[in-house]
Amino acid sequence: MQVLDADYVRQTYAAWLKERVAARPWAPADLGDWERQRGLIRRHVLDSLALWPLPERPPLAVRYGGTLARDGYTLRRVYFQTWPGVYASGWLYMPTGVAGPLPAILHPHGHFENGNRHPTVQARLIALAKMGYIGLTVDSEHLYDWAAGVTPMTVMTWNNIRGIDLLCSLPEVDRTRIGCTGCSGGGQQTAFLMAVEDRIAAAVAVGYVCCFDELLFPEWTHCPCNHVPGLLTLADIPQMSAVFAPRPALYISMTGDWTHAFLERNLPDLQRVWTLFGAADRVSATYHDSPHDYSKPMREEAYGFFDRWFRGGSGDPIPEPAIEAETLDTLASLDDPPASAGLAGIRAEVLRRRTSSPTDALCFRARLADLLGGAGPIEAAPVSRVVRSGVLLRMQARALTLESDGALIPAVLLSPLAPGDIATEVAPASHPSAGGRAMVVLDPMGKQHCLDERTAWVESQVGDGTSVLLVDPRYYGEWALSPDVVDLNGAVLGQPPAGCAVRDALAAVALLRNGSPVSFGSVAIAGFGDGAVVAMLAGLVDPSVASVEAYEVGPSYADGRDRPRVPHILTLTDVPDMVRRLGERCHTR
Repeated sequence: MQVLDADYVRQTYAAWLKERVAARPWAPADLGDWERQRGLIRRHVLDSLALWPLPERPPLAVRYGGTLARDGYTLRRVYFQTWPGVYASGWLYMPTGVAGPLPAILHPHGHFENGNRHPTVQARLIALAKMGYIGLTVDSEHLYDWAAGVTPMTVMTWNNIRGIDLLCSLPEVDRTRIGCTGCSGGGQQTAFLMAVEDRIAAAVAVGYVCCFDELLFPEWTHCPCNHVPGLLTLADIPQMSAVFAPRPALYISMTGDWTHAFLERNLPDLQRVWTLFGAADRVSATYHDSPHDYSKPMREEAYGFFDRWFRGGSGDPIPEPAIEAETLDTLASLDDPPASAGLAGIRAEVLRRRTSSPTDALCFRARLADLLGGAGPIEAAPVSRVVRSGVLLRMQARALTLESDGALIPAVLLSPLAPGDIATEVAPASHPSAGGRAMVVLDPMGKQHCLDERTAWVESQVGDGTSVLLVDPRYYGEWALSPDVVDLNGAVLGQPPAGCAVRDALAAVALLRNGSPVSFGSVAIAGFGDGAVVAMLAGLVDPSVASVEAYEVGPSYADGRDRPRVPHILTLTDVPDMVRRLGERCHTR
């Protein structure tokens, strides 16, 4: 049953990923060209985050926990409503003894240990508070509901936008002087806000902005927060952050992380965008021989940057004052969280705004194909090659490969024995009769598992005169790779593995329908478990599939199904709706 070499699978996937992740030129021709791109990028980022159309903004319903009075500032635990019944939490630093209105800085914190309670994060909040800046840091929440399109960046971006709403609601805040800065995951949150939030007047992105080819790998994944569904189909990270132009921006990069090539690879393109606005002096970058961090010298550069743009200073680094970070126990003593609907409330609001299931079949198929990364009917028979032939379990057997999207897909064709054939392993296998029935079979554990564990079922199909093509589509069976890696990479690339599997299944259908020397008059698809959902998706994409046999389907996406993963699928359909749309073509077992 083995058709492919394992090295071929690994190398082909690595080459596929490299080609799709490769950074592409994007410098705009002129200001008008950039303004058009800018609008498209902003809408695309919000749509990828499941934040388009923008959510309604319920009352903030601010609630405070405990308060600490310190030298030059107060620290308060704060909670505020983001979606209806859903509350974010954070820490509010308020200068004392300084007349307002004052500039304010939002501080996304990233993946420092203990988040915004880490001394490095506390340091910049305390320092800027002592310098007369109001500070807000919102607790990051790593929530996932792929089927609804909810990812950590969905929640964190909206929480940060609502955090700016909170800052704007404070009479002490000067709304024209709101800044944002963060490092690592906080730099990521800053970059997303640079693309979608106009109220930020100046930003410092630290240790994040680079091209995706520095973050995506074939054998392991960087922080899963990077894998926002479909983001890379339109814009890479530097291009996304350039939406911020012509407002002042400082990018801080370093030798010891993925931003090591920022000055050579990314800064020139960013400078060209700011120059289109006549604002070349408003974008700058510094580079540190340092590991991944928001170190004291970097923080002091940020202090000088905000001082320049918010107070008319020189822009030179400003020394950090003495800092005494709070202990974890002291901070925990301030907690007093309200009841919150959490992920369930977020999911309900996202689906309420974004769900649209068209009745027009063509429109539905187009939207489904888009969610699957462009999967559609395949008219021409793919290139195929028989690797070996023989007789297996009293059936004609051909191990073969077929091409799908440039990749070799392994399969085994099992057909009824023709009269006179000898049921031995060494007998030559004759071709099945043209015009008969055939079925593509998808087992998420692979074709070998299907033949070993579902032998009686396979024999019954062939015994009824149906030729069975056991297929290992990407990324099942011989094509199995780490599901977390292929799912996450496929998500951000806008081509989820489920879409690849659908493409491969339909390539197999095209081979059986139009292949040589045999073409079958009727071609069905059968699947087990996750393979059953792939089979249904393939049948929906290609209405010429004769029928879909779905075995061991399992729960719907609404009831917690995670795989085959199709980000945003619940905005269009779910398993019961797939069955309904397939109608008489679908048979569930």
